[in-house]
Amino acid sequence: MQVSVKVLEDRVRRALALDGEMLHKNPKGHLKLGEYYITDENNFVIASNCIIDELAEDLAVLRTGETIE
Repeated sequence: MQVSVKVLEDRVRRALALDGEMLHKNPKGHLKLGEYYITDENNFVIASNCIIDELAEDLAVLRTGETIE
């Protein structure tokens, strides 16, 4: 079964929220932080240049047999 990037982003956001963290998708033009970055509850950047499929794998939010569209 294929999972859209939007669904994957939502799953990663929910998993990060358990630790008080937030996933942000960077608007074009702000390349220093990368396409995705993570902030803590104080809005400090704690991870930048994140790759969504690697985050999903690290957080175990992809179910067995699922692939990304």
